[in-house]
Amino acid sequence: WGEKVYKLDDLNLEHGGGNFQCVSTGDAFMSTLVLDENPVYDANNIISIFKEYHNVDVTIYDSLPAGVDATGHIDMWLMSLSDTDILIGEFNPDVSGYDETEDAAADLESRGYTVWRTPSYNSGPDGTGGTHYTYTNAAIVNNKVFIPKYNQSNDTTALAVFEAAMPDHEIIQVDCSSIIDYAGAIHCVMKHVYTSDPTTWDVYLGTDPCDLELIRQYVPKPTCDPGPLDSCTEYHWQVVAENNCGRTPGNVWSFTT
Repeated sequence: WGEKVYKLDDLNLEHGGGNFQCVSTGDAFMSTLVLDENPVYDANNIISIFKEYHNVDVTIYDSLPAGVDATGHIDMWLMSLSDTDILIGEFNPDVSGYDETEDAAADLESRGYTVWRTPSYNSGPDGTGGTHYTYTNAAIVNNKVFIPKYNQSNDTTALAVFEAAMPDHEIIQVDCSSIIDYAGAIHCVMKHVYTSDPTTWDVYLGTDPCDLELIRQYVPKPTCDPGPLDSCTEYHWQVVAENNCGRTPGNVWSFTT
């Protein structure tokens, strides 16, 4: 169909999912861990790859010192709450991690974001070498937000920040005190689990975006063969997802054969 296909082998890019946060307006954030993992690329190369592949504008912030957070992942100290709100962990001024998080907070505020802060600290001597306690390693699922708690006084502070920043969401605290020693809380351990009642898809196709024809109905998996197509022709297509909760139409897209 003339569409560009990307292969990970071609990119030769190593990148962990925990080192990525984004908003729907096109901004995305990661730490310098991505440079450490990919010494053949510089920052401009990484930014270009993500722009071409994901159509996002990446900002690469300094990683926290390894003694504070061994993962290097940005989700351990920064979380996108909405298109306009960002949460950043807040360290005491006299410990490692303070400069990196304050620099990022100042940059985002200068770009018009509302920056919220929750307590962050490492339990080791002088704030290094111990466990990194963070509240940004959380997850948003529809209108619910799952945030860590550690049975500490900071839990109350963090809960209040999330409730103020996301008043239309239900904030649910999850006890992560038994797993945070392993350098992760909620966002680090989540994965998608598909329902036993899967969605089906209806596929529409045509040359007139306002008059598409249903070409496949109740497709059980997210792939579809449209059959023979005319060459040198612009086609428009749309997918409508359907399950027992109803139908959800997607955007109308186009391609040229």
